[in-house]
Amino acid sequence: MPVTLDHLRRLAISQSLFVPTTLKRVLHRMGFVQADPIRAPARAQDLILRHRVKDYRVGDLERCYPGLGRNSLGVEEDFFINYGFVTRKMQALMHPRMDAGVPAAGCLPWPAGQRKRAQLLLDFVRERG
Repeated sequence: MPVTLDHLRRLAISQSLFVPTTLKRVLHRMGFVQADPIRAPARAQDLILRHRVKDYRVGDLERCYPGLGRNSLGVEEDFFINYGFVTRKMQALMHPRMDAGVPAAGCLPWPAGQRKRAQLLLDFVRERG
């Protein structure tokens, strides 16, 4: 069965507009939430989270995130395309620094299978751009 535009629309909606849950679960499901201090009409993080987090109120993300190192949400501030809050797992993928000891990535060398997949991906990108 060919994939249609309608299939893609349904998939996008089901993956982004899901049943409201906890703030931590939403952050880990999405991986990244854009943050924006400008309140016109509202900050980006509040607009994104208000329909996805049960009983979310303006500023809940900032109240739950201390911004100084480790926090119970398991997210850090970083830049993806825009500034925002990103899970540590996503951050390790964005900034792979094996020698820096990033907690989510560890300091051990990649297993052979992972090195092979990475090399295949690199070869693909080099060949096709």
